[in-house]
Amino acid sequence: MTILNACTDMTTPSSSSAPSVGTGVLDVVAFRALAVPVPTQLDDPPTLRIRHPGYPDSNNVLLTLLANDSAGNVRGIQRGIVHTACAVFANNRFDGRLSQSLSPVPDFDAPAPDSGERLPADKDYFFHVPPCESDEHLPWPVVPNFRQWLFPHQGVPRPWHESHIAKLAHPLVPVKARDGTCRLTAYSEVLEVAHIIPASESEWFASNNMDQYAPGSRQRGADAIRAEANLVTLREDILTLWDGMNFSVVPKRTAAADGDDWAWTAHVYTMSPELRQLYHNHQLQPLFGVKQEYLFARFAWDIFPHVQGFLQREVSRWLVAKNVVHEYTPSECKTFTSSSPKKRSRSRNDDNQDACSLDSGTADSDEKDEPGNDALGDEVEEEICLRRRRQVNGRWERARERDDDPHGFKRRREVSEDLDDTECERGRKPRLSP
Repeated sequence: MTILNACTDMTTPSSSSAPSVGTGVLDVVAFRALAVPVPTQLDDPPTLRIRHPGYPDSNNVLLTLLANDSAGNVRGIQRGIVHTACAVFANNRFDGRLSQSLSPVPDFDAPAPDSGERLPADKDYFFHVPPCESDEHLPWPVVPNFRQWLFPHQGVPRPWHESHIAKLAHPLVPVKARDGTCRLTAYSEVLEVAHIIPASESEWFASNNMDQYAPGSRQRGADAIRAEANLVTLREDILTLWDGMNFSVVPKRTAAADGDDWAWTAHVYTMSPELRQLYHNHQLQPLFGVKQEYLFARFAWDIFPHVQGFLQREVSRWLVAKNVVHEYTPSECKTFTSSSPKKRSRSRNDDNQDACSLDSGTADSDEKDEPGNDALGDEVEEEICLRRRRQVNGRWERARERDDDPHGFKRRREVSEDLDDTECERGRKPRLSP
């Protein structure tokens, strides 16, 4: 019988490095703990604020982002990311410009939005939009949330189109076989297939004619949200982080990008030292068969919750919902931020809140979301929470049915009664129950 020699004196080295032969004794294995992946502490990054020039400074902060990009001692964010986010909020006004001045006079020395130049942090910037003839004296209107936003089919910014994605000869290859590994970490274990535009946005997907970017798919309309061009392989924990809007996949000029090329990178929004160290500006593995338009729409989906604070300042706002411009009262503005699945589901599933709170630590938090903090992922967490509640409810209902009717007699009798009612309506004589 083989014996594990766990009681040997570990301080005494063996006379020979080779294991003993024929003794039936195994050497004790020296175990080691995994190293800590990142420093235990990193300095909190500074912030970068974008203000709306049409409102007073007391309530005009439109967007606040953590300045996680750095070059030497200069912290900031690449101009293109900030400009694109503001243009989306302004109903796809990509002709807008960022300036540190409240004056709308053009700054001809300002770099182009796609220059890759970094906006320094700890400063305030204004996003100016050239006035239209109809609204020249009004604040430019803000799109309040993703579902009120119309996709700019002819206006997707240049970096998103020029960032490379390899085409496939056969677009219907299974997604995991196509990608092979997680596209962010290159890991091959615990993989999930992730929607780029979330499956919960199928109505938005259909109404914006997004199926045109997946012509090789078998699905059409809202069902095309499940097309391979809208799917990517991620490790399970990375998918959870992405669904929580902790990072976006964006095109950036990085050290790995040559010349005028753009690289698909992860842009982290949170203050987590671990996520910032591991994934911020981390270049993705090569992408195959997915569409740049879907990645651009996903960026908009990730960034829209950051505008919630602007809508909750208790002042009237000029908003644009599906291209219709209107001035909304403070209470009306809040309706665009209060349609979360969590709030709707509480009245229906109050008795199941504990199940949700165990799954999601922030599910029952009453803390208000502010732009730039980690609570901005709550809307997605709430949607995940709602799905879990439905799964739990479904399991409880099925378990209750099994307890009340273990052999299925009750269900068969109910089906028989339904059939008898149908036959009576048709003028037939019902069957006699045994």
